[in-house]
Amino acid sequence: MNKIEKDILRKVKEHHKGRLSPADMINGIAHRDEKAVEHLMIYGYLEQAPEYISRRNGNEKFMFYRITEKGLNMFEPLHKRIWFFIRGDLRVIFVSVITSIIITILTSLLLKYL
Repeated sequence: MNKIEKDILRKVKEHHKGRLSPADMINGIAHRDEKAVEHLMIYGYLEQAPEYISRRNGNEKFMFYRITEKGLNMFEPLHKRIWFFIRGDLRVIFVSVITSIIITILTSLLLKYL
């Protein structure tokens, strides 16, 4: 992430609404830098969230930008950022270890009685 993208992300985080319309996001905060906004979305720091607004003709769908948990963690201290990124890996490792222990026990029991 470059300095411009980090500055955009910081402005979105500090914005009082939390959700931004595409006009506010691209014209206001990003200063018409659509490429930086797209990079933030591709890398998972921003997301587009739909919101349905009731009108007389029916519901209309509007898209808003909001910051993700990954984007919020970019401004946390280093130890919290590290924990956020390895937290998912620890769950996978834990499940794999338990599964391998169970399979080892079952295999040893089957081989013992066969």
